[in-house]
Amino acid sequence: MQTAWPATPSWCRTGAAGMRSRVRLDTTTLVVVWAVAVAYVLPFVHRGWVAHDDGAFAQSALRVLAGELPHRDFDELYTGGLTWVHAAAMWAFGPSLASLRLVFLAGFVAWVPAYHLLAARFVSPPLAALTTLTAVAWTVPNDFSSRPSWYNLFCATFGVLALLRHVDTGRRRWLVLAGVAGGLSCAAKIVGVYFLVAGVLFLVYREQVLSSGRRSRAMIVLKAAAAGLLGAALVWTIAPVLGATGVVELALPPAAMAGFVAWSEARDGGGDLGPRLRALAALVGPFLAGAALPIALLLVPFVRAGAVGDLVRGVFVTPQQRIAFATFPLPPLVAVAVAVPYGLLLARARAPWTADRVVPLAALLALLLAATRVGPAFSAVWLSAQPLAIVAALGAWLVLTTVRLSATARQELVLVALAMGFVGLVQVPYAAPMYFAYAAPLVLLALVGVVARLPHAPGLPHVCVLAFYGAYAVLALNPGYLYDFGLGFGRYEATGTVSGLHVRPDHAVVYADLLDLVRRHRRGPAIFAGPDAPEVYVLAGARNPTRTLFDFLAPEPTGEALVATLAAHDVTVAVVNEEPFFSHPLSDDVRTALARAYPASARVGQFVVRWKP
Repeated sequence: MQTAWPATPSWCRTGAAGMRSRVRLDTTTLVVVWAVAVAYVLPFVHRGWVAHDDGAFAQSALRVLAGELPHRDFDELYTGGLTWVHAAAMWAFGPSLASLRLVFLAGFVAWVPAYHLLAARFVSPPLAALTTLTAVAWTVPNDFSSRPSWYNLFCATFGVLALLRHVDTGRRRWLVLAGVAGGLSCAAKIVGVYFLVAGVLFLVYREQVLSSGRRSRAMIVLKAAAAGLLGAALVWTIAPVLGATGVVELALPPAAMAGFVAWSEARDGGGDLGPRLRALAALVGPFLAGAALPIALLLVPFVRAGAVGDLVRGVFVTPQQRIAFATFPLPPLVAVAVAVPYGLLLARARAPWTADRVVPLAALLALLLAATRVGPAFSAVWLSAQPLAIVAALGAWLVLTTVRLSATARQELVLVALAMGFVGLVQVPYAAPMYFAYAAPLVLLALVGVVARLPHAPGLPHVCVLAFYGAYAVLALNPGYLYDFGLGFGRYEATGTVSGLHVRPDHAVVYADLLDLVRRHRRGPAIFAGPDAPEVYVLAGARNPTRTLFDFLAPEPTGEALVATLAAHDVTVAVVNEEPFFSHPLSDDVRTALARAYPASARVGQFVVRWKP
């Protein structure tokens, strides 16, 4: 079904000449969007940092280059696959924090056209371009750092595109490639498994679309039970850490789409259970086999080293510590009401919108945009964006249950809505505003898909809203940085330099003075820095004698044990972070022991540097 946003232009009409024009325009638009997105993002590549995060990624990479194995020799923060990629970047481009950004830039450059191709499946090339550029503005300019969560988004996008190519062609190789994308996502960060769940659910739905024959009560019961268990698991996991808001904002969208898959079976499914299970296995098998390939590759060094147990413990057991130390709440549940106006607009999509109604809407949005540098307006717009996944999921239900669509169009919308819901779980348990950005492009894509599939939808108000959110990102979000994202307007002044990154001048001064002290008093290859100060090791070019990057991931040693470890590695300088971001400050026992072993000291910013005279 053609989208009703604008009227269908001449180049979308049938006929060979029209198709050739459409292909040329699609290709031209794709190239232009890619060039504009990359050109816009380039000034952000080396801008800003989160010292402990960038330092942790870099230190992990350097330890791998030194022959250490993640999880066995040090407390790797995530699955570990991305650490080898970072190690290759530091080997190729040098041991600086900036080297990791080059890998991330390559991933972003590949992601943009993939996302645009998905948007172009729903709307015309100009609107696909606007959608893509809006998605870009809501993402990496706000935090251009090689974080695993960005790769979860990229891989999910590639995986969705591959699954839709399977829908187009029926070829299983696209299932394998989609699985590979999911496996790579898991290798970067274990939450990539959410995309794999979304992919399996989509294939369950696709099997139902392809099925025919008598209704199978056993299949209906099986899918209903699976959807119920999945919904219960989501609530059980999310409610204790993010409360009722987390259940509504994060559990509802994926649970709703899983429920639709079960409901669709009851309405449209058919065929005997045995043949259908075999048909489902023929779809899910190649997908999961593809996912297993990157995981198997990741396992190789651990199998050779006899350290599979360390990997399992580091990926599935140690991260449980984060629930106690690294959580961030969502806004109060009442804030969900801010998204209601757009939900009502979507629900009343068939109402006529003439110019005399669109102009006041555009003017209102323009005034709101002009006021977004003031706290209340900024917060109102932000709070209206974060719950839009609920609107998209409920809108998908509305379209899929009331609009007659082709089988392909239905599968497109179901897949995008499933991916949106499950990838959005990256916000559990740390729902800081920036974590919404890791799922925002899929929320946007699902909303576009919903509007595009509504017959006679008034295009102009939705285009106004889309342009408004894009302009809000450019004018109100992008001038700031991760510290301000979603919290208030700020302008990040990156006039200092640290390890090739442009940072705030006060950060540059503190680390310059800190490193000067370390270099003057360090006599061996190793120093001590903590808690939560991995960047100090990287910037000083020093070895970490402990296995910790963030101290809350391991029990704090006694002061006597820590001093003994430092003495064994001939450590002459200890840097104490007085304001760790996640972990608790050092205990009095450890502080006392360090003061005895390293009696000379000086304070630099949040750090106390101690050394042996």
